[in-house]
Amino acid sequence: MDTKLNQLVDQIKQGDSQALEEFVELIQDKVYGLALRMLYHPADAEDATQEILIKVIVHLDSFRGESKLSSWVYRIAANHLLTARKSRAEKEEISFDSIVAQIDQMEASAWKQEEAESCQGVLLEEVRFRCMQGFQQCLDRDLRIAFVLGAVMEVSGAQGAYILDITPAAFRKRLSRARARLHEFMRGRCGMMNPENPCHCSAVSRMVAQEGPSDQNQLPSTLNLKLGMDREFIESLKEMDGMERMSALFKSYAELAAPERFLKELKSMIATDRFPLLNLQ
Repeated sequence: MDTKLNQLVDQIKQGDSQALEEFVELIQDKVYGLALRMLYHPADAEDATQEILIKVIVHLDSFRGESKLSSWVYRIAANHLLTARKSRAEKEEISFDSIVAQIDQMEASAWKQEEAESCQGVLLEEVRFRCMQGFQQCLDRDLRIAFVLGAVMEVSGAQGAYILDITPAAFRKRLSRARARLHEFMRGRCGMMNPENPCHCSAVSRMVAQEGPSDQNQLPSTLNLKLGMDREFIESLKEMDGMERMSALFKSYAELAAPERFLKELKSMIATDRFPLLNLQ
């Protein structure tokens, strides 16, 4: 992907607005995926993605090739997300203790039922995705972004260090701490980690269904989930050890699609000469 991005940047600097649109199309899903995992609420992630894409475009002329172009984009995104005002999820102060309290409020029998066919599909996928998003929110920002970059997006230690402007050793330490905290919690609570645990996706899905339609402002549409958890994947989890199983759960939703409106809005901005540094025609 970086070879193509570099080619597009050369064309952009020559005033090719079509190349700019193609450049945005290539990076917007990755930026949105990072923003959504950091901020939880789709509306917050959409706003942040728009702001990050504009920053990337405005500063394209400053890229000197000291890293992969994709890593440079992630660095701009990470800096924005780490310094942004508190998201709605952070203001709600989601924590491992608060999630445990919610689980403990439920009747044990409600969580132990076998998965029913009626609980498959969109709702179940939304519940699974929301739970994992919520687990990540329990980490502070430094650990959360290290986990998303290293465990979900699988950037290398050197790339992660560059993106976060820290040493490779510091990146590895943050990633290790994040993995350990998530694993410790999920090992004792999540039914995907251990069927004997109290929290099961199918039971939560039934409870959500009884409460009514999901809030589309709270949950991303599963139309935007390019990867999900089919039965073959769930069966494969049984062959993994605990830490490997946890990472696989988060990586199963590694690819997310940004709302289509992003490119349309950026096209409008490009047409109004908002980016004079690129000398677009």
